[in-house]
Amino acid sequence: YLLNTQPTNITITVNDAIKKYGEKIPPYAVDVTVNGQPLASTALTMQDLGLTDITYTSSATNLSNIGLYYRRASSSVTDLSNPASVELAALYNYRFVDGTLTIERMPVTITPRDTTITYGTAIKGKQIGFNYAYNTANIDQADQHDFLDSLSTTHQSTISNSVLLIDDNETSGSLSAADFP
Repeated sequence: YLLNTQPTNITITVNDAIKKYGEKIPPYAVDVTVNGQPLASTALTMQDLGLTDITYTSSATNLSNIGLYYRRASSSVTDLSNPASVELAALYNYRFVDGTLTIERMPVTITPRDTTITYGTAIKGKQIGFNYAYNTANIDQADQHDFLDSLSTTHQSTISNSVLLIDDNETSGSLSAADFP
């Protein structure tokens, strides 16, 4: 037992990232340390450590709501049914540390579309169309339609079917419920 060496501690930490709602999941990266020292300052390589097959997952998708989500790395090096992993386990203790993905609100400018109506025709709030302006640079082309549909649906769900038209006459006091029959 005294002749056995202690396994070297390998920590694989996934990078944190920030994105806006609707944007693509940012690229993944890992920082690897060997007994607390950066991998680059050691004589070891990712291949020496058996970390050439790292895969990434997240609890988020491009269209996940704002909030915090995990970013996780994994490798077959932890699969002890694999003989190569058993050999590496005798040399190294692997610890995978999740990163955090923060999804923030997408800044959006909403403007009503010009609408022409005939005098005397009822105006219903939900009949007014809107234009949505936002940065599409990091939104996957395949998600563009779903993003706009989600945005429009959420916005439209907060709109009343009533419209209030106030002319430009000054009022001498504040408005009250009696001003809105």
